[in-house]
Amino acid sequence: MSESASQSKQAAPATLRRQTAVATMRKAACIAVASILLFCAVYLIAVRTGVGQRFENDVWLGAGQTAAQRPAQAVRALNLIGTGTGIAAVAVVFLIGLLRRRIALAVAGVAVIAASVGTAEYLKGALSRPNLVPGWQESSGNSFPSGHTATAMAVMFALILVVPYRIRGLVAFCSAALATEIGALTILARWHRPSDTLGADLMVLCYASLAVLILALFGRVRPAELRLFASRTARSLFAFGPIAVGTATALCGALLFAALTYYHWVKLAPGFEIFHTAFVAGFLLALAGSGLVTLVLLWLLGRLDLAPFSDRRSP
Repeated sequence: MSESASQSKQAAPATLRRQTAVATMRKAACIAVASILLFCAVYLIAVRTGVGQRFENDVWLGAGQTAAQRPAQAVRALNLIGTGTGIAAVAVVFLIGLLRRRIALAVAGVAVIAASVGTAEYLKGALSRPNLVPGWQESSGNSFPSGHTATAMAVMFALILVVPYRIRGLVAFCSAALATEIGALTILARWHRPSDTLGADLMVLCYASLAVLILALFGRVRPAELRLFASRTARSLFAFGPIAVGTATALCGALLFAALTYYHWVKLAPGFEIFHTAFVAGFLLALAGSGLVTLVLLWLLGRLDLAPFSDRRSP
């Protein structure tokens, strides 16, 4: 009886890890598929329809009516993101994985960044933005999706993947404030439109989900060890809570200003107000989109520790 009980105790953790891996693969696959479908929907609605283009044109015009120094400041901030900073970010992600002796996580993080940035650059040239609004003169600027947004979000997601579980929430909280702002700044600088940032967010989420799926497929996941219930509550309140509150606030604001944009368009003659409200709606929509995909990734990882092979036990 004692030998049987000992074998049962050894088998229980292995069974739990297998169940965790299967559940994680299912969630990751669903998120990846949903991200692809939403990516296509954003492109088709916002870029390939007259209604979507009119709204985003108003956002672009509204950005031009803000105080002159604001777009200039946004451009200066965005110019800091380039090849040098990208290489530095990749080096940091890979170094964290090496220091933790988890090469698989280092490779996964670097792969998410490389795939996201590479796909964004390819799609900007492959996906067209036809002019469907009569009388609109095509403006200069980048196309769908946003490369700057993809870079910022990919670096944040890569960091979330490679850092230890106990500080994952803190890293997400600190990096989300910067990464989510990048997409909004591209709108303020008139480099991109809201759909460009949303498309980049969904694309990066897809790659991060695929990375988690592959890690789970090879048994690199296990339930995280949470010692105290109080620590779980604190983690949710101080890490995920601010991101959720900020995202909900931005989303509600985007819906409100989008409704005001439509109201002005229907009830009043188009003028400064419609462009201004459209810009605010687009700006907040970019913030909300980045926040939402961040919350989805954190939900996917949940109480999940990305573990090395050495932590696996055979039954």
